[in-house]
Amino acid sequence: PEVARTTKYLRPRALTQRTFDRIDAATRAGKPFFGMLFFSTTHLPYTARYPHNVRYTDPDYTGPHKYEIDVKVHELISTGFDQAPAPETIEHIRALYDGAVREFDSHVGEVLAELERRGLADNTVVVITSDHGEDLYDPGSTLGHGTNFFGGDQSTRIPFFIRAPGVTRPGSAIPAITRNVDLAPTFATLLG
Repeated sequence: PEVARTTKYLRPRALTQRTFDRIDAATRAGKPFFGMLFFSTTHLPYTARYPHNVRYTDPDYTGPHKYEIDVKVHELISTGFDQAPAPETIEHIRALYDGAVREFDSHVGEVLAELERRGLADNTVVVITSDHGEDLYDPGSTLGHGTNFFGGDQSTRIPFFIRAPGVTRPGSAIPAITRNVDLAPTFATLLG
């Protein structure tokens, strides 16, 4: 039961299938649905699947963290990350992250395609967001998220995309500063 509730152990396609099983049940019953898919791909330890895990990495790299970041939660909390790994290690970690983001994008595309296939795309609000950004050894930071507010805004600025058919315009952007706390009233207003 614990593994079934922990998305780290569930592959994104399995999560997507479970979500659409529930969406299908709701639509058969004529009910609206709400779902939240948490793809942990872009979260430490950046365990993207092949070919994404090697898409941006140097095939000749022989340093630490070859296919994912080797980190134990206890060590992370008690000692933190290596403050000054070799430049090629930093480059490799960033490449692993880029591969994880690419895999995430692939899974989002699959979800959007499934909504389209089921005829739900024109009547479904889709939101893509995150709870934090990543510190990828940017100046003044190490590796992680939310561990340093003095190294730039990479850990506090997050992606937020919304597709609300008939409301949002593709490609439009809102330059105003917003916060996660603004999401609930925005959705309440959007959904009436």
